Amino acid sequence: MSALFRQLVVLLLPCWLAGCALFGNGAPVEPRSPLASLGESAARQVLAADDWAIPPGQRVILVAPPQVDDRLPIDAARLRETLIRTLLARDDGPQILAWQPIEGTPSLADNQRILSTRLAASAPALKLSDRTLYPYRLTLELTAPTAVSADWKHHIEGAFDADALLSSVGTSATDRATP
Repeated sequence: MSALFRQLVVLLLPCWLAGCALFGNGAPVEPRSPLASLGESAARQVLAADDWAIPPGQRVILVAPPQVDDRLPIDAARLRETLIRTLLARDDGPQILAWQPIEGTPSLADNQRILSTRLAASAPALKLSDRTLYPYRLTLELTAPTAVSADWKHHIEGAFDADALLSSVGTSATDRATP
């Protein structure tokens, strides 16, 4: 009887393990955060700005606090954190620092740039039958310290789905946005 039991275990164990692998831990898959997607797009654009005469590993980007339109259900601190995290996630990326502007023009080294961001509502919220969309325009600007380096500016346009923002933030988008 023990030989039959061993054969049964040998046959059923791979099936059981395959079933466990297929179904994972049973946790629901969370939807992709629209803010994370925006941060990844912004990081790609910022890192593609190749007007630097300095290797990527020696570059320093100072991320200024973003300006966010009050009509959008996005927190400025959360946007800044997302931008910093997505820039830091790049293996070949520059050094990233959270930077707080001070009065006067800052004195920067040639390997430093200031990343300023402005997230504006490009149109009023679009209320559809099943969801609300918030059109936006994100302006990214890298400011160079010297007249030799040109400043760089790029725009990203799109729309946030209020439900997707709600699921990734955990609070109601209508509680945070003014119509």
